[in-house]
Amino acid sequence: MSNSKYQLRFNMESSIQVQATNDSSIVSKLSASKSGYYEDPYLIMFVDREQKRSSIINRGYYIRFKAIEMVFESWFSLMSSLQFPKSQIISLGAGFDTSYFRLKHYKKLPPNCRYIEVDFFPVMSRKKYCIEKNISKISNFELFFDLAEDKIVASNEEYSMLGIDLRNTSELEKTLKCLDVDFTSPTLFLSECAVTYMDTKSSDGLIKWIQKHFPNSAFVAYEQVYPYDGFGIVMRKHFDILGCPLKSLTSFPSKEAQLDRYSKMGWSSCSSLLMSDFFNGFSHKETERIQSLDVFDEYEMWHEKCHHYILLWACQGIIVLPEAFYQKSCQLSKELRFPQFNWKLTPANILCKRFGHQVILLSPDCLLLSGGFGLQDRKHQRISGLTLCKISSLDCFSICLSNIQDVIGKRMFHTVSYLSDGTAVVLGGRSAPKKVFEKVVTFRLFKQEHQITEKDLKENKFLQSISVEENGDMCHGSWRHSASVVKIKDSDCIVIFGGSSAKKIATDKCCILNTRDWIWTEVSTQVETPSPRHSHSSTTFEGSKIVITGGLSENEKILNSVHVLDCQSLKWSVLEVSGLLPRYSHTSHHFDNKIFLIGGITSTSGISAGIGIIDLKTNCATELSLPEQDPEYPIILSNHCSVIYNEEFIIVGGGGNCFSFGTHFNDRIVTVKIKDLF
Repeated sequence: MSNSKYQLRFNMESSIQVQATNDSSIVSKLSASKSGYYEDPYLIMFVDREQKRSSIINRGYYIRFKAIEMVFESWFSLMSSLQFPKSQIISLGAGFDTSYFRLKHYKKLPPNCRYIEVDFFPVMSRKKYCIEKNISKISNFELFFDLAEDKIVASNEEYSMLGIDLRNTSELEKTLKCLDVDFTSPTLFLSECAVTYMDTKSSDGLIKWIQKHFPNSAFVAYEQVYPYDGFGIVMRKHFDILGCPLKSLTSFPSKEAQLDRYSKMGWSSCSSLLMSDFFNGFSHKETERIQSLDVFDEYEMWHEKCHHYILLWACQGIIVLPEAFYQKSCQLSKELRFPQFNWKLTPANILCKRFGHQVILLSPDCLLLSGGFGLQDRKHQRISGLTLCKISSLDCFSICLSNIQDVIGKRMFHTVSYLSDGTAVVLGGRSAPKKVFEKVVTFRLFKQEHQITEKDLKENKFLQSISVEENGDMCHGSWRHSASVVKIKDSDCIVIFGGSSAKKIATDKCCILNTRDWIWTEVSTQVETPSPRHSHSSTTFEGSKIVITGGLSENEKILNSVHVLDCQSLKWSVLEVSGLLPRYSHTSHHFDNKIFLIGGITSTSGISAGIGIIDLKTNCATELSLPEQDPEYPIILSNHCSVIYNEEFIIVGGGGNCFSFGTHFNDRIVTVKIKDLF
């Protein structure tokens, strides 16, 4: 087959797959609408079979809806101020989008505003069929056909549907002229995840054609960025597997690259909003409303999704940047860059591929894994039982005895603390969101000084001797809390702080469990008590002090505060640390008078949290970036666990349910030499 014929066939197959994304998208939009995120009575016209999507997908389409809604409001406000006799909106790759019908229904379209949709001819033909089938549901609406131009699928004085491949700008120009489009009128071009499916040459050609032919226009794009970090690789692979790769993404991978692209093409002004920044600007009331709609506990991948989508506005002529974009454009700065650290990646046993779990160092050369979400019995689910893992060989052995499964259960986002006498204490966690474990569970495997051998791991009699017990109730049922072991008057005590509960998204409750008598003591709330949070981290230093870092607030703001609790005096203090990134879903360790924060989710655009180092002598922080990712084995460094072994950090598991891109498990054990971080 010749190269030209192969390319034609590839383009045709890719176009078909791109069209298929429309069908999935409209079902997800309807799911979000039906769940109460926004109102759109016209989505149902284009869906044959309703499906309720997961809460994170509902949220994803909600933020997209809000972003485009803000674009329309900004455009209509601008048209009102300009008082131009007529204007146009041209939706590129419109698919089954219902914006025109919704805007008309709520009487938001300004007078003499034409709305034109462009997509592949088969998509527009199917859309026309759906409209005709449901036309009685649309008041004062009629379609007619313009037989003079076969690319016009349907049209009336205000609304037109064009069946045109966007790569063919000459055909697009010809058809718009047939519609008597005024190329000098203010025109909004809207591209929701459309031009990114085009190869760079074609998308550049389209954007440049618009810039040249529409002197008073705005080009607005909602699309993906940052393809090279862990989440970005998972996202990109998803579209590759679907057969509709994001062809322009790697050419313009960042906010800066996107802005530079439009500036070089002659657009006079250009700015962009990262969806995470956009969401952070929502009112407290709106955030609370969204939180009330779905049972939600997928914060990490929600923030990652928002970190990887931007809304861009480029404009020229009499069209200016809206206020929402202008404020951001004035704050544009070079993206932060930190030195990279090195890591070693080793293939992980399938039993280590999980997230939301717990790992403790049982004895030299042996890890114990508990709970989380992973692969068990050949399906993705919350994991029961315990798993022992030899560090030297990474061989794993499941302990799935009934007494362990019955008492510990299948839980996520719990804590497991290891006491000096070899007792492990399991606290909290959840099975499903808001279904919390409220009993204190303990079990013993070995004395801490015991060297675990291969024979130990494989000996059934040994495994059957494990005792699991309940030792009373939690002080408050929670998950995503922190737990650290401290010494108070020669007794091992466990300090837990914060977390989520069935009634609160985040709490500031702090309790200490004395493991000698299994009695809880609640630490009173003080001025310097950390604010309510979950998914933070704590670690012990100086024997009886703990340091709390980061977390996610009840309003879903990512924190970078550092607090210290002296467990002898039960007094909180704030550690003022400079240079520390906000983060949550990280792990932390004390070593050599420093606090090491490993991974997590941060709020800074274009940055994946690597390792933060707090020097307790200077109260200054140093941030190190993750190494360059291997596209075959991406690492998402959240929902993971870590331990210190032989002056190395060993990081096990991590990942998440990545929006609509599938579930990702880190399938590599990560090892970092501590001495190489200084």
